[in-house]
Amino acid sequence: MRDSYDSLCGFCREFAGLDGTPFSTRYDGVLASREVWRGAACCRVLPSIGQLSPGHLLVLPEHHITAFGQLRAEDRREAECAIESLRRFMISQFGPVVLFEHGSNATSASGGCGVLHAHLHLVPTRVQIRNRPLPEANWVRVGAQWIDRLADFTDTGQSYVYFRDGLGAARAASVANLPSQLVRRWLATEIGTDAWDWRSAEREPHLIDLVQELRRVQPPLGFHAPEP
Repeated sequence: MRDSYDSLCGFCREFAGLDGTPFSTRYDGVLASREVWRGAACCRVLPSIGQLSPGHLLVLPEHHITAFGQLRAEDRREAECAIESLRRFMISQFGPVVLFEHGSNATSASGGCGVLHAHLHLVPTRVQIRNRPLPEANWVRVGAQWIDRLADFTDTGQSYVYFRDGLGAARAASVANLPSQLVRRWLATEIGTDAWDWRSAEREPHLIDLVQELRRVQPPLGFHAPEP
């Protein structure tokens, strides 16, 4: 595992309650935190800035790693179970959901999102997404122990994309020099929105509503409300 805190990382700084983060610059004085749940493997759940659709969430390890494939082996099964519980919860609330991650290796920014802190997207799509991004990539199927398969990439110095479609089929592919936010842009096209760039997002009222709504419901199995 890499160092648990990176002073240059926006997520690390946000978790530490510091100012000058992408979140604080948009929501200072409105939301003290966007975290809704905390759970397995020290993971946190929070809505994504630049919501691709209502209900768009991120799952992030609290400690600073740059890919879920870098999670400690002893944390992987617990994290997988909790994320599956969250996926099922989201399906019950929002309908079909896709998951994706740009996982970066230890020395490269080629994970593609431009944010070097591991974060898994869970995006409600309203309709089933049967296509995959990067059709030219060498996709391989991954099963229930999908983090082990992602670790095969990171252990050999490779960046990857992980994608799970609305039907639950999960695949991963090694990538190099992935353009920033490529999967976000692809998925935005698939679901019919042009608001794919999180950097250009301003304060989003529905993100505030989502935080408040999710804090009122019972967290999915494997998660709990954060300490006040």
